[in-house]
Amino acid sequence: GIRVDGVDVAKGLANIGGDPETYLKVLAIFVKDVNERIPVFKKEANMENIRDFQLQVHAIKSAAANIGAAELSGEAKRLEEAAMNDDLDAINGDGPGFLSLLTEIRDNIQASLGKDPTETDAAVAGPAGKVNIEREILVTLKEAIDSRDIGTIDKILYGLSTRENDDETKETIDRISNHVLLADYDEAGLLVRIHLSRESRVI
Repeated sequence: GIRVDGVDVAKGLANIGGDPETYLKVLAIFVKDVNERIPVFKKEANMENIRDFQLQVHAIKSAAANIGAAELSGEAKRLEEAAMNDDLDAINGDGPGFLSLLTEIRDNIQASLGKDPTETDAAVAGPAGKVNIEREILVTLKEAIDSRDIGTIDKILYGLSTRENDDETKETIDRISNHVLLADYDEAGLLVRIHLSRESRVI
Protein backbone atom coordinates (compact mmCIF):
# COMPACT_ATOMS: atom_id res chain seq x y z
CA GLY A 1 0.00 0.00 0.00
CA ILE A 2 0.90 3.67 -0.26
CA ARG A 3 2.23 5.28 2.92
CA VAL A 4 3.05 8.95 3.33
CA ASP A 5 3.87 10.61 6.67
CA GLY A 6 1.54 13.52 7.33
CA VAL A 7 -1.04 12.28 4.82
CA ASP A 8 -4.12 10.19 5.56
CA VAL A 9 -3.83 7.99 2.48
CA ALA A 10 -7.12 6.18 3.14
CA LYS A 11 -8.96 9.51 3.19
CA GLY A 12 -7.17 10.75 0.09
CA LEU A 13 -7.98 7.54 -1.75
CA ALA A 14 -11.64 7.81 -0.75
CA ASN A 15 -11.71 11.43 -1.99
CA ILE A 16 -10.76 10.39 -5.51
CA GLY A 17 -12.96 7.30 -5.67
CA GLY A 18 -10.63 4.62 -4.30
CA ASP A 19 -8.37 3.96 -7.30
CA PRO A 20 -4.72 3.71 -6.16
CA GLU A 21 -3.34 4.41 -9.63
CA THR A 22 -5.29 7.67 -9.90
CA TYR A 23 -4.28 8.58 -6.36
CA LEU A 24 -0.58 8.16 -7.20
CA LYS A 25 -1.14 10.42 -10.19
CA VAL A 26 -2.83 13.00 -7.96
CA LEU A 27 0.09 12.83 -5.49
CA ALA A 28 2.59 13.41 -8.32
CA ILE A 29 0.57 16.38 -9.57
CA PHE A 30 0.38 17.73 -6.00
CA VAL A 31 4.20 17.69 -5.77
CA LYS A 32 4.56 19.59 -9.05
CA ASP A 33 1.86 22.02 -7.99
CA VAL A 34 3.62 22.69 -4.67
CA ASN A 35 6.97 23.19 -6.42
CA GLU A 36 5.42 25.83 -8.66
CA ARG A 37 3.79 27.68 -5.76
CA ILE A 38 6.64 27.54 -3.22
CA PRO A 39 8.44 30.70 -4.46
CA VAL A 40 5.42 32.77 -3.36
CA PHE A 41 5.66 31.39 0.18
CA LYS A 42 9.39 32.11 0.38
CA LYS A 43 8.83 35.84 -0.06
CA GLU A 44 7.76 38.12 2.76
CA ALA A 45 4.11 39.07 2.36
CA ASN A 46 3.27 42.74 1.77
CA MET A 47 0.23 44.62 0.48
CA GLU A 48 1.47 44.25 -3.11
CA ASN A 49 1.67 40.46 -3.12
CA ILE A 50 -0.97 39.54 -0.52
CA ARG A 51 -3.64 38.68 -3.14
CA ASP A 52 -1.27 36.37 -4.96
CA PHE A 53 -0.38 34.79 -1.62
CA GLN A 54 -4.09 34.34 -0.85
CA LEU A 55 -4.69 32.67 -4.21
CA GLN A 56 -1.74 30.29 -3.84
CA VAL A 57 -2.54 29.34 -0.26
CA HIS A 58 -6.19 28.74 -1.22
CA ALA A 59 -5.06 26.32 -3.92
CA ILE A 60 -2.85 24.45 -1.43
CA LYS A 61 -5.75 24.31 1.04
CA SER A 62 -8.02 22.56 -1.50
CA ALA A 63 -5.34 20.28 -2.92
CA ALA A 64 -4.01 19.25 0.52
CA ALA A 65 -7.53 18.40 1.73
CA ASN A 66 -8.07 16.40 -1.44
CA ILE A 67 -4.99 14.19 -0.95
CA GLY A 68 -5.74 13.70 2.77
CA ALA A 69 -3.16 16.10 4.25
CA ALA A 70 -5.53 17.58 6.83
CA GLU A 71 -2.95 19.37 8.99
CA LEU A 72 -1.41 21.10 5.97
CA SER A 73 -4.87 22.05 4.69
CA GLY A 74 -5.77 23.49 8.12
CA GLU A 75 -2.58 25.59 8.22
CA ALA A 76 -3.28 26.84 4.68
CA LYS A 77 -6.83 27.76 5.72
CA ARG A 78 -5.52 29.80 8.66
CA LEU A 79 -3.15 31.68 6.37
CA GLU A 80 -5.87 32.20 3.76
CA GLU A 81 -8.09 33.77 6.43
CA ALA A 82 -5.20 35.97 7.57
CA ALA A 83 -4.72 37.09 3.96
CA MET A 84 -8.43 37.81 3.59
CA ASN A 85 -8.13 40.08 6.64
CA ASP A 86 -4.95 41.72 5.31
CA ASP A 87 -3.19 40.47 8.44
CA LEU A 88 0.43 40.64 7.31
CA ASP A 89 1.76 40.02 10.83
CA ALA A 90 -0.07 36.69 11.05
CA ILE A 91 1.05 35.66 7.57
CA ASN A 92 4.69 36.51 8.17
CA GLY A 93 4.55 35.02 11.67
CA ASP A 94 3.07 31.67 10.61
CA GLY A 95 4.46 31.60 7.07
CA PRO A 96 7.81 29.92 7.83
CA GLY A 97 6.12 27.11 9.80
CA PHE A 98 3.66 26.58 6.94
CA LEU A 99 6.46 26.53 4.38
CA SER A 100 8.44 23.94 6.34
CA LEU A 101 5.35 21.71 6.76
CA LEU A 102 4.58 22.12 3.06
CA THR A 103 8.10 21.15 1.97
CA GLU A 104 8.21 18.28 4.48
CA ILE A 105 4.97 16.80 3.14
CA ARG A 106 6.12 17.36 -0.43
CA ASP A 107 9.36 15.49 0.34
CA ASN A 108 7.47 12.67 2.09
CA ILE A 109 5.22 12.23 -0.94
CA GLN A 110 8.21 12.40 -3.24
CA ALA A 111 9.99 9.72 -1.21
CA SER A 112 7.00 7.39 -1.42
CA LEU A 113 6.72 8.05 -5.17
CA GLY A 114 10.45 7.42 -5.48
CA LYS A 115 11.23 10.36 -7.75
CA ASP A 116 13.63 13.25 -7.58
CA PRO A 117 11.75 16.34 -6.23
CA THR A 118 13.51 18.61 -8.71
CA GLU A 119 11.97 16.77 -11.66
CA THR A 120 9.26 18.78 -13.30
CA ASP A 121 6.73 17.77 -15.86
CA ALA A 122 5.70 19.73 -18.93
CA ALA A 123 2.08 18.71 -18.38
CA VAL A 124 1.71 21.10 -15.45
CA ALA A 125 4.21 23.76 -16.47
CA GLY A 126 4.31 26.15 -19.38
CA PRO A 127 1.85 28.79 -20.56
CA ALA A 128 -1.37 27.70 -22.19
CA GLY A 129 -1.00 27.88 -25.95
CA LYS A 130 -3.60 28.13 -28.69
CA VAL A 131 -6.07 25.32 -28.42
CA ASN A 132 -8.06 23.63 -31.14
CA ILE A 133 -11.22 22.62 -29.37
CA GLU A 134 -14.70 23.47 -30.59
CA ARG A 135 -16.18 26.44 -28.80
CA GLU A 136 -19.37 24.49 -27.93
CA ILE A 137 -17.29 21.88 -26.11
CA LEU A 138 -15.39 24.55 -24.19
CA VAL A 139 -18.63 26.26 -23.18
CA THR A 140 -20.12 22.96 -21.98
CA LEU A 141 -16.90 22.17 -20.11
CA LYS A 142 -16.90 25.61 -18.47
CA GLU A 143 -20.50 25.13 -17.30
CA ALA A 144 -19.73 21.65 -15.99
CA ILE A 145 -16.71 22.95 -14.05
CA ASP A 146 -18.68 25.89 -12.65
CA SER A 147 -21.42 23.57 -11.41
CA ARG A 148 -18.91 20.91 -10.25
CA ASP A 149 -20.61 18.34 -12.46
CA ILE A 150 -17.84 15.76 -12.20
CA GLY A 151 -19.53 13.21 -14.47
CA THR A 152 -19.81 15.65 -17.36
CA ILE A 153 -16.30 17.08 -16.77
CA ASP A 154 -14.79 13.59 -16.89
CA LYS A 155 -16.77 12.64 -19.98
CA ILE A 156 -15.71 15.76 -21.88
CA LEU A 157 -12.05 15.53 -20.82
CA TYR A 158 -11.96 11.84 -21.68
CA GLY A 159 -13.52 12.54 -25.07
CA LEU A 160 -11.00 15.30 -25.74
CA SER A 161 -8.03 13.24 -24.63
CA THR A 162 -8.87 10.37 -26.98
CA ARG A 163 -8.96 12.59 -30.08
CA GLU A 164 -6.05 13.41 -32.34
CA ASN A 165 -4.66 16.56 -30.71
CA ASP A 166 -1.71 18.79 -31.48
CA ASP A 167 0.82 19.18 -28.66
CA GLU A 168 -0.51 22.47 -27.33
CA THR A 169 -4.09 21.22 -27.20
CA LYS A 170 -2.99 17.99 -25.55
CA GLU A 171 -0.95 19.90 -22.97
CA THR A 172 -3.87 22.13 -22.08
CA ILE A 173 -6.28 19.19 -21.77
CA ASP A 174 -3.71 17.57 -19.44
CA ARG A 175 -3.42 20.74 -17.37
CA ILE A 176 -7.20 21.08 -17.02
CA SER A 177 -7.42 17.38 -16.08
CA ASN A 178 -4.68 17.84 -13.49
CA HIS A 179 -6.55 20.69 -11.83
CA VAL A 180 -9.76 18.65 -11.84
CA LEU A 181 -7.89 15.74 -10.20
CA LEU A 182 -6.68 18.13 -7.49
CA ALA A 183 -10.26 19.37 -7.01
CA ASP A 184 -8.95 22.78 -8.04
CA TYR A 185 -11.98 23.77 -10.08
CA ASP A 186 -11.31 27.52 -9.97
CA GLU A 187 -8.00 26.99 -11.71
CA ALA A 188 -9.48 24.52 -14.23
CA GLY A 189 -12.31 26.94 -15.01
CA LEU A 190 -9.81 29.75 -15.45
CA LEU A 191 -7.87 27.79 -18.08
CA VAL A 192 -11.07 27.09 -20.00
CA ARG A 193 -12.10 30.76 -19.77
CA ILE A 194 -8.72 31.87 -21.13
CA HIS A 195 -9.28 29.74 -24.21
CA LEU A 196 -12.85 30.89 -24.64
CA SER A 197 -11.73 34.51 -24.52
CA ARG A 198 -9.18 33.79 -27.24
CA GLU A 199 -11.95 32.67 -29.59
CA SER A 200 -9.73 29.81 -30.66
CA ARG A 201 -11.20 28.01 -33.62
CA VAL A 202 -10.71 24.56 -34.97
CA ILE A 203 -8.17 24.48 -37.77
